[in-house]
Amino acid sequence: DVYKRQLPYDPERDEIVLLEQFRLGALGRVQSPWLLELVAGMNEVGETNEDVAQREGQEEAGLTFSTLEKICGYLVSPGGTTEMIHLYYGRVSTEFAGGLYGLEHEHEDIRAHVVSADEAIDMISDGRINNAAAIIAIQWLQLNRPRLRAGGQ
Repeated sequence: DVYKRQLPYDPERDEIVLLEQFRLGALGRVQSPWLLELVAGMNEVGETNEDVAQREGQEEAGLTFSTLEKICGYLVSPGGTTEMIHLYYGRVSTEFAGGLYGLEHEHEDIRAHVVSADEAIDMISDGRINNAAAIIAIQWLQLNRPRLRAGGQ
């Protein structure tokens, strides 16, 4: 399976959007099963990566990405699964971001949070962000913030 994850970032405000969702697999494994994650989804038939990013951005956080840039693709656990994740940076405006989202028919219960890029780094350090996709994307952001904030694509 191939999954897409998008890191919504507003370089003008230096803020990102994280999604808080209940994850059964985290129950009893970490402090809370409510994880802070990226926008995520899988391609439906005929969808491009950009299509799935825009669809999921709207469904999960009410966001529209003005640009998308590939961060990387990686195998989740190649010793036991073929699952692959492709990470993207998506430029957004966080001016009106945040709130409750998700599709009822997909049983989604999603809370979108706006946090500063610096706070996101602290959230990795103190364990509040504890999933690989979010950690990798936020570390990529830390390396690329100067370019993105200067208007570089």
